[in-house]
Amino acid sequence: MPRDPSARENRLKAKARRDHALARMDLRTPSTPRETAIGPTSHAVKKIDISTRAAIDAFLSRQREGQN
Repeated sequence: MPRDPSARENRLKAKARRDHALARMDLRTPSTPRETAIGPTSHAVKKIDISTRAAIDAFLSRQREGQN
């Protein structure tokens, strides 16, 4: 059975988690726009711009050509 950490240990762990999160560069960038959820149990998904969609489609078509 694990022991309960002291209040000081909890504070130190929380500070370490905050410092680690602030050091991550991906958390410093602005969030991306999202489309609304379709259903009540769905979650919002990131919007894909036209150039990204074209690149994905081109990649998938090359993959399909390689399989046939």
